[in-house]
Amino acid sequence: MKDAMYNAALLHFKSKREESLASIEIYLRNPVGVGDHSSFLEDIKKLTINLSEAEECIGVLEKYYARLVGENILK
Repeated sequence: MKDAMYNAALLHFKSKREESLASIEIYLRNPVGVGDHSSFLEDIKKLTINLSEAEECIGVLEKYYARLVGENILK
């Protein structure tokens, strides 16, 4: 059960990271595909903060809790 909870938490933050990366890439590579350009910079800033938070959470889980569960299959 502890492996499942750890893996679920890790997957949650990895998903948030990938979502942020994909969204930032869309903004930077294809800005005409983004409907509302009035908050373009604000959106990128928010996504960057989300990315940073997800990366930090992944690091914390891996640094402090990976040793408490079995082999980490999600790397």
